[in-house]
Amino acid sequence: MKRGAVIVDASIGIGGCIETSKLTTLEQLTFTKYEVVHCGVPNLPSRYAHTASTLLSNTLLPYLLKIGDEGGVENLLQIDKGFRNGLYSYHGILTHHNISEWFGLPYKPLHLLFL
Repeated sequence: MKRGAVIVDASIGIGGCIETSKLTTLEQLTFTKYEVVHCGVPNLPSRYAHTASTLLSNTLLPYLLKIGDEGGVENLLQIDKGFRNGLYSYHGILTHHNISEWFGLPYKPLHLLFL
């Protein structure tokens, strides 16, 4: 990236998608690495509730329809990798490794729950 560029890693809450990102806070919003300004505030959409709600409903509706078409969540988890990758907990069990590390909570990989 060019010197002075700004990058916002909107997926930092699930591990991020930029090699040089790290978690930041609203109090310390950015950091600079390789002369590029980085922002990595987790759950940033929660700061803009109305816009985030519209986006979320437009994003979730196809999944809700697909859940109905496939006969329920369990069936969809078996056949849809994208759906599985978005799952953080299943029947009260934390299934996301990054979340468990950040908060010091135990987790179990989802594939072990479907044996």
